[in-house]
Amino acid sequence: MNYLQDLKTTPGLPPQKYWIHSSGNDLVRKCINFVDAMPVGKKIATLIQGGSVSQAVREEMTYRDLYSSEDALWTLLYTTGYLTRVSCTKKWSDSEEVLLRIPNREVYTIFRDDISAWFKDLPEKTDLADLVNAFWNGDEQKVTQTLSSALLCKTSFHDGTHVGKEGFYHAWLLGFFAHNKFEISSNIESGAGRPDILIDDEKKKRSLIIELKYTAQKAQLASEADKALSQIAENQYDAPLLAKKRTVIRWGLAFSQKQCLAKCLTAAR
Repeated sequence: MNYLQDLKTTPGLPPQKYWIHSSGNDLVRKCINFVDAMPVGKKIATLIQGGSVSQAVREEMTYRDLYSSEDALWTLLYTTGYLTRVSCTKKWSDSEEVLLRIPNREVYTIFRDDISAWFKDLPEKTDLADLVNAFWNGDEQKVTQTLSSALLCKTSFHDGTHVGKEGFYHAWLLGFFAHNKFEISSNIESGAGRPDILIDDEKKKRSLIIELKYTAQKAQLASEADKALSQIAENQYDAPLLAKKRTVIRWGLAFSQKQCLAKCLTAAR
């Protein structure tokens, strides 16, 4: 329908990728943040070159399973139509191994232009360790500088569609924590609301609560970061964690296009 509407005003307009920035694609991007980029990236390259890949898929996968494994990513790509089945090679009680390929030219352009770019946006391992440590240490300057530098050098907003959407920064930030041995929760109920990101380090009895804000005005970054911290306090996101004798580090992150400002408060156990 979108294409027909556009065709009325622009006769001869070729078909567009109207669904590439839908909510379903946000899920795909989040899943990519939780996989080992090198082996999965090679399989993506095989698909772009016209080949097929053999992968296990679970058609009864739940939302809770989305970020659990590489199989979850391939299942999501298959069930959302990014990939189509060529044949079934193995079958188990709760899953099956199938040969997958890109179904058509439209989806091929999405793999070539968008999904491959998402893999390039993933942070380097050295960035991961430094940034994660800065979060645990409450180092506002380090977090601000690292995230701003990564946004400037390693992300692409393409035609600008993502700019202004907190979901983009949310998914991107999750990638920094994906390969660490922490329990990661996104928009899960805690206290009187749902914090954007909650990271729990069971071994050291400490937790991170991260709330994100976006503003179109760079001059408002500081005030938006303050609002994020206030939201954590007002909704008592850390109450269940403090009751478990956790040290809770609260983070308010404000973004404006390719700039970030981070503020932190630590709550004693």
